Amino acid sequence: MSKLLLILVTVFTLAACASARDLNRIGNYEVLSVRHSYTNSHIIKLLNGNYVMIDAGGYEDAAKLEREIIGAGIDPRNIQAIFLSHAHWDHAAGAKYFQDIYKTRVILGEADKLLLSQGKSDTLCPTNFFAKMRLESDQQHRFDPPLVNSMVFRATSLSDFIEGTEGVVVPVPSHTEGSLAVVIGNLAFVGDLFRGSILGSGAAIHFYICDVEKNREAIRSFLKNEAAQVEYFFPGHFGPVLKRKDVITYFFGDEL
Repeated sequence: MSKLLLILVTVFTLAACASARDLNRIGNYEVLSVRHSYTNSHIIKLLNGNYVMIDAGGYEDAAKLEREIIGAGIDPRNIQAIFLSHAHWDHAAGAKYFQDIYKTRVILGEADKLLLSQGKSDTLCPTNFFAKMRLESDQQHRFDPPLVNSMVFRATSLSDFIEGTEGVVVPVPSHTEGSLAVVIGNLAFVGDLFRGSILGSGAAIHFYICDVEKNREAIRSFLKNEAAQVEYFFPGHFGPVLKRKDVITYFFGDEL
């Protein structure tokens, strides 16, 4: 396949995947995953009937995300908090919209506090051709950050932030130093620790990773420790659901 044809196939594939809404029922949990501009926001129905959101996308897509949430029968006022997997614009900027309208709490990894306050990305290191094409626009993007209500310093029970909430929030420094993952039951929400593949249903390295080996070891540690019982992974891009065996196969072969 020529490079031009490969580019065209990639562009058309990405265009088809730019927006989507999926509702997954896994065990006792319901997860609404909404994708705008290639970034996933995950809204999880907890056992007590309330909700938390993982990432809120870009600010320019926040009103569309709100409509998708309401269209799925969820009252945004019942979203108890937005956990930001990291401080990049395409995951964090939309939180300000929900904070301004609904007073939704925003929770961030402590090591990303300065990055979020700057309203711009740190240095991005592309891992593939598509990322190189996007690098200039992604690197220059600016946004008004939300206010952070609580910060995560170490692996912490979600009930420390929202009373009666099951699960744990885990620092996974790799994509950014303050990146977080959230584990609820046998589900994990991993932000940009890794992504879903553009084609098919497997896992893949994220588009921007500056230290690939550090990223790989962060994934290994997470899988062997906090996510040892996790079977389904919800990434920040594509997917929206990856199976444990597919993540292990992509990064480590047959076993960790």
